[in-house]
Amino acid sequence: GGGGVMNEKLLGGSKKNHVEAERAFTVQNYEVNHKQYCGNEIQTSKYSFIPLSPRFVLWKNLWEQFHRYANCYFLVVATLQMIPGLSPTGKFTTLIPLSNVLFVTFLKDAYEDYKRHKRDREVNNQTVKAFRNKQWQEIKWADIAVGEILEISRDVSSGEFPADLILLWSSEDQGLCHVETSNLDGETNLKLKKTHFENPKSRAPVFDPNRPDAYTGSLSCEAPNKDLYKFEGKLVRGDRPEDISAVNFDSILLRGAKLGGSTKRVMGMVVYTGVQSKLMMNQQDSRHKISNLEAMTNKQIILILLMQVSLCSVSAVGLGLSTSDFADHWYYIDSAHLSPGLTALLGVGTFIILFNNLIPISLYVTMETVKIIQAQLMNSDLSIYHVESDTPCEARTSSLNEELGQVQFIFSDKTGTLTCNIMDFLKFSVGTTAYGTGTTEIGRAAALREGKVLVDDRPKGIKLQKGFYFYDD
Repeated sequence: GGGGVMNEKLLGGSKKNHVEAERAFTVQNYEVNHKQYCGNEIQTSKYSFIPLSPRFVLWKNLWEQFHRYANCYFLVVATLQMIPGLSPTGKFTTLIPLSNVLFVTFLKDAYEDYKRHKRDREVNNQTVKAFRNKQWQEIKWADIAVGEILEISRDVSSGEFPADLILLWSSEDQGLCHVETSNLDGETNLKLKKTHFENPKSRAPVFDPNRPDAYTGSLSCEAPNKDLYKFEGKLVRGDRPEDISAVNFDSILLRGAKLGGSTKRVMGMVVYTGVQSKLMMNQQDSRHKISNLEAMTNKQIILILLMQVSLCSVSAVGLGLSTSDFADHWYYIDSAHLSPGLTALLGVGTFIILFNNLIPISLYVTMETVKIIQAQLMNSDLSIYHVESDTPCEARTSSLNEELGQVQFIFSDKTGTLTCNIMDFLKFSVGTTAYGTGTTEIGRAAALREGKVLVDDRPKGIKLQKGFYFYDD
């Protein structure tokens, strides 16, 4: 989520990010609210390019790479080779290949994370109209503050909501608003929202899209939380009891949703921003994912390592025994400075170095190379290219290529989840007269079960539009 749907984190440590018992703020008080609450800038990347950060790409990537048992094994071998008199081979015969493996993987992960940084900038730099300093201004999503009034239009950013909002005005009649929440709950059907309703006895002016500056008051609501289907708040517009109104979930527009249906334009007041929006509160921290292939490889490396340790131990014992035997039969061997036990102990390290090729260091290089090529092939595969929206496949990471298509279980709450409803216009009737010719696939199947054959009586060669198959002479 791809995503898309994304793990968003606050940038900069100057903003307050403490745990709130309750949220209370003044409407359209930018100078205070933008300092008191977190900003709306997001970061979905895994690494940071700041050296002093604990998320610095070099430190964190090395930590993740050494979760692979083979890398730990070769690091031990490379360390043993640096000990004088222990290695029968060169000092750098393992260290250099290991460094190459780590460097190639580092470059791949850094490039993929760079693309996440790029997408973050694109999201943060999207613009929206905000009423600030008594006038409408085009501001970036990253600069949105709590309490501001925004105008969301279908013509800008596809009508996506940049933060959690209270709906104050809609271009539709009766203050209704249709919302698509597929990015939140996967449902493509439209949800109906209503503008916030205030007490008719209130003397405070209702929200006027032509005079947003006249809309004043304060909002008290629950602290940021993960519940996508619940909101409780209280809007105070004056000193009288009639000026107090309750705010419920029917008037809340969540980040991640967007305008749908016939709704062209709405205005709303920002309640939660950035990581404190309900969508972001439901996101888990990014973690290093290990594929089944990599987990299986780790288990096989452990088995090979146990076999290697056994082989090295037997060889070391044989070295100790042969050393003792040589000292008794060869005059040029100084037996006074020769200990069979110490020779066997040092021999374990020597044999580990000699037998390190049992675990091929090129294994991970080959795996990473294949994954990178696979990702490029998926990006250029025309069979998974969506022509209507001009959307190709985008492999945002190549770490889990082998997991694609490995579906073991499908959980469905209803059959509608697995069906596709397609309606084609063929016929219509006016009064008692039917117009249109032709039949559908369902009609042909039903006739076939009854032993009948339906023939399409439309002339050949007529041009029909997709979804509109009507013809009548």
